[in-house]
Amino acid sequence: MKLRADLYRREAGELLRNISMYPGLSETQLCRFFPGKEDTVHTLLVRMVHTGRVLLSAEGRYFASVEQLEQHDPNSSRAVWVLLDLFPQVEYHAVAEFPATLLCFAGGQALEIVCVPIGREVLIDQVLQQREKSDTQVIVLVDDVAQISSLTAACISAFCTVDADGHVSYYQKAGEA
Repeated sequence: MKLRADLYRREAGELLRNISMYPGLSETQLCRFFPGKEDTVHTLLVRMVHTGRVLLSAEGRYFASVEQLEQHDPNSSRAVWVLLDLFPQVEYHAVAEFPATLLCFAGGQALEIVCVPIGREVLIDQVLQQREKSDTQVIVLVDDVAQISSLTAACISAFCTVDADGHVSYYQKAGEA
């Protein structure tokens, strides 16, 4: 007979991995990693908070440590909405190095999600222009569609925005396939 801990071990480990990698996710986001297991995720989150394994902020976001809470970058949480929009095709995902926020493999394709906050367009575009076109698709997450005209790097495959509810909208520049 399996104990509850045995049944939840895989989900608990994966849940803790996601909270550690992407600090500041909401319960809704964390549940999306486990389709059909929302009750299990809720139960595990309550237990992890109760035992002090994870922290729950006043805004309803989960963190693995106080340091993560203090250094939270909301762009990471926004990039995760884009990642979740690609499920169930996602085979692997992880935090990436600047300028990318996230790296994932979906449908056999390498993808980078690059967040571009308002006012950082020139810096990030210059960094992206130094890259050569590769097989990795770059999806640029902007705060406002007006930013798209400022981003001209050849490696950019698509642009997107994420609303407050996590809905992702995709864009391409006019005349691009």
